[in-house]
Amino acid sequence: MDQLTPKGTRRCAAALMLAGLAGACGHATAAPNGETPEATRLRALYPNTRFTRIEASPIPGMSQVLMGNTVAYVDPSGRYFLVGHLLDMQTLQDLTAPVLAKLGSADAATWPLDDAIVIRRGKGTRRLAVFSDPDCPYCRSLDTLFEQLDDVTVYVFLLPLDGLHPGASAKARAIWCAPDRAAAWRAVVRGATVPASPDCADPLTRNRAFADRLGIHATPTTFGTDGVRLDGTPGLERLSVFLEQHGRPADEKGGLNARRD
Repeated sequence: MDQLTPKGTRRCAAALMLAGLAGACGHATAAPNGETPEATRLRALYPNTRFTRIEASPIPGMSQVLMGNTVAYVDPSGRYFLVGHLLDMQTLQDLTAPVLAKLGSADAATWPLDDAIVIRRGKGTRRLAVFSDPDCPYCRSLDTLFEQLDDVTVYVFLLPLDGLHPGASAKARAIWCAPDRAAAWRAVVRGATVPASPDCADPLTRNRAFADRLGIHATPTTFGTDGVRLDGTPGLERLSVFLEQHGRPADEKGGLNARRD
């Protein structure tokens, strides 16, 4: 998965931890009514830290703390923060993954699909949206997986990461301005060169702003019609399961959930 360096992105988790939770990534938030004593103590210990939510964790005595898109597990003293995935080895379940998926979800009914390249396979009944960089090798790998799926429409939001891939924006612009955007995208991710087209109005600035609102600073990042997020390039089996579980339109509200092309 290609990710911007701290120079080019707003990565807060590491800074938050290493700065002793002294407000490096946010501002203080008021304690909700009815909050537990553990939560009240944490807010008092770190008054400048923005805690999204503080609740009991699956580990007795420890709290699960949400700070933006970061999940941490905190001991009763509030001194020790464990950041990472919590695994239940009896059930072989990742207990943190569902929490992160919910944190990273987005209201797919409001997505600006006119700013995406539309790639359809078969009837295209099932739908996914993906933020991709034309020079990202992981995005290229994911695209080959998409080609092995059937009955799917993929909306590709061009998100060139020039900090990692100088010239990616120029390629993205050439793809968008090509007569056949889907064909141009496929050609570029397979290593071909698409000639620069006459300048046209492109959505790259809007896509970057949209990605920022969703907390996306890495490619590829995929979303289902229900707004559930999938980071990186999974295997074909996992992608197929994700598509079946999260790629079916749920209503006619609009956006990714109801678009008909």
